[in-house]
Amino acid sequence: MLAPVIVDLGPDVGAREVQVVIDACNDAISQGVCLPEASASDEAPRAVAVARAADDAVRVVRIEVRLASDDEGATIVRELVFGRRDPLRERWRSVGLAIATLVGEGERAREEAREDEVPAVPEAPPEPPPVDAAPEATPEPPAAPAPVVVPEAPEERAEPEEVEVPREPFEHRAWFVGVGAFTGPGFGAGPWRVGGALRGAWQGESGLTFGTSLGYAWRASSRDFTAEWLSLEAGVGYRLDLSDATSFGVMLLGGAQRARFEVLAGGESRSVARWNPRAGVELDGRWRVTSGFGVWAALEGGTAGRSSRLFVAPDREPIQAAGVDGVFALGLGWWLE
Repeated sequence: MLAPVIVDLGPDVGAREVQVVIDACNDAISQGVCLPEASASDEAPRAVAVARAADDAVRVVRIEVRLASDDEGATIVRELVFGRRDPLRERWRSVGLAIATLVGEGERAREEAREDEVPAVPEAPPEPPPVDAAPEATPEPPAAPAPVVVPEAPEERAEPEEVEVPREPFEHRAWFVGVGAFTGPGFGAGPWRVGGALRGAWQGESGLTFGTSLGYAWRASSRDFTAEWLSLEAGVGYRLDLSDATSFGVMLLGGAQRARFEVLAGGESRSVARWNPRAGVELDGRWRVTSGFGVWAALEGGTAGRSSRLFVAPDREPIQAAGVDGVFALGLGWWLE
């Protein structure tokens, strides 16, 4: 059984990260096992790998691998450079894979160096002279063959390289909460309304979705007419996940809307407020930047079932709004477990 590869990550690395490195090293190493320094025994290790992060963000990790041999052994050095968006778990996993790779490369290089060695072949000793022959001069002893010197492998210093770390897929999270702003036609041909919305939704893994939203909007003030809207809606729909980060959905909505209008005529201000039922359909898309945070956009069309007319002044045409309107919304969202 091969001796273990001892991995030293230093005192500042947590037990969870150490286990990630050891598991990755054992998955990639061809023979033997990788053990943390805390588990080292009296048995001489096959190799010792020392890895140190240059900073707390673990953006650069320097790895030194020394193979066990009769002499001090050759050291292989490698630096891993990670991007800011690489998950921390994948960075440590790449360290474990790199340690196993460097151990394998070092052992193969050592075996090839041994195979290239040429053994010295001693010359045959001279034949002794015959007994009855006249004594001759003592021959010079043959020169000793020159020893074969194998140079020590130089320390390998690789240039820092950008490691391509695959992104860890986002897990499914059922609850979604979003905040955003929206805009749409206000009343008649006048200024559009602007407002904010708070929404929440639950999505099953099958795509079935239930949602609710609360919105408030107002129309930019004019000299003789202002308006504001408060709406509460709930709905059911279906979402299609194109990937773990991107999804699109459609939802049927129902609820109520309170519209309040204030008219200034003849120096007097008059206001009216009314509740109307509301039904509509919404198309929206969501994109997760991280596992729990992202952005969303929605396009909604709805109706109160009737058109509205408001008389601002006796000598002016009434302000009229169609029975169907639409709004566009954009905001931030959070995915909760």
